[in-house]
Amino acid sequence: SGLDVQGKLIAIGKKHKFITFTSLYDNGNRDLDTAYPGDWYGLLVRGDYSALKYVHIKYAGEPGFQGKAPSFSVMLMGRFVHMTNSVIENGAGNGVWLHFYRHGLVHNNLIQHHSGHGVLATESVADVFRNTIQNNEKNGVVIEGQINLHANFIRNNGENGVTVKAPRRTPQIHDNVISHNQGAGLKILAGRPRLHDNFLHDNLN
Repeated sequence: SGLDVQGKLIAIGKKHKFITFTSLYDNGNRDLDTAYPGDWYGLLVRGDYSALKYVHIKYAGEPGFQGKAPSFSVMLMGRFVHMTNSVIENGAGNGVWLHFYRHGLVHNNLIQHHSGHGVLATESVADVFRNTIQNNEKNGVVIEGQINLHANFIRNNGENGVTVKAPRRTPQIHDNVISHNQGAGLKILAGRPRLHDNFLHDNLN
């Protein structure tokens, strides 16, 4: 199962009462439940002006949802879509996939424990800031668009903290703390990112 939203989605919980999207097998007790990453497809949001706030998405990432690859916990498309103050965790594939995502905001989220990248941004123009992106098996963030990546904590990921593959683009990368990743803190494969005031430490390469 999965949720494919082709119009506006407004999912706004409360600080102490999140809206949860999860596996059928998740009973809320990590020690006793039988839920696993990839139990369900995930959340695909295509509508403009959507908003997700205080949302918890977990155990998603089953491959093949609507023909999209790679798999993901949440995929955001469209214009002016905001995702804030949310938790995206324990997924197969990528945590958050921004694809043809325009003028959106990804702010103050916890994105962790995915078998792919924490955040994958393709053909997108967006602000990604003040998130904690950690403990993902591949890169913390992969940028293939015009992203403003700032004031994030990007740490303990299995490959690079940030990988830039954005030919003819100038993503902004500043004021991030990038640490304890198993590859490089920042790896530029293509593009001319504008860098300043990042703190990189204790990355393996």
